[in-house]
Amino acid sequence: MDRLKTMFVSNVSHELRTPITIIKLTVSNFLQYYARLNDQKKIELLETVRRQADILHRLIENILTLSRLDTGKVFLKKIEFDLAAFCRTLLSEFALAAAEKDISLIDDGLQEGTTVWADQERMGQVVRNLLSNAIKFTSAGGKVMIAVRSREEEGLVEIQVSDTGSGISPRDQPHLFERFYRGEAAARDVPGTGLGLAIVKEIVEEHGGNVSVESELGVGSTFTVLLPGRRPENGLWSL
Repeated sequence: MDRLKTMFVSNVSHELRTPITIIKLTVSNFLQYYARLNDQKKIELLETVRRQADILHRLIENILTLSRLDTGKVFLKKIEFDLAAFCRTLLSEFALAAAEKDISLIDDGLQEGTTVWADQERMGQVVRNLLSNAIKFTSAGGKVMIAVRSREEEGLVEIQVSDTGSGISPRDQPHLFERFYRGEAAARDVPGTGLGLAIVKEIVEEHGGNVSVESELGVGSTFTVLLPGRRPENGLWSL
């Protein structure tokens, strides 16, 4: 565990440094060449800053969430909302990041009117982490898909995020949702902190749900989140 924490600190330092460096360089270019830039180029530079700021925000939010979970200070502000419409909005946030890698983002069945009683901000964190991971591990020409379905007979709502990425080895799959854990291929080829999926699991479980993964090397992965679909009586969930 000490080794994993040391690697985590090193990874976080790198993950913070990269977007900060890009933001500084982009803003410097924007200011230096402002008079010569056309409107389209200005928009592109500002979009770069916004994307890198989003990356920083997700990283910092993950670290803060980890701390709150450890101290029992995650208070869920549950409301009833249309989960499918919410996920469609989140999907659009990643359009540019996917386009840069030539990845297709696909609405694979966002079932309109699928409502859930949950903390919308925390659910946003769950879906953003899953989409971010899927894009990160999918190569050019690949696909990332999201679906939201009601499983009324079971009283559940299902979120699925799938990709045609590199897949996860059977050896790594049992450890995916552990804090700081990064699979062998991920640690070697893809930057990250090993926090995203652990936080997904803990937030989902705080809602009385569960998350699972199915994956095949060279084919891709599917992450499935199951949540209670109805507002509980007396404020308590039952599965």
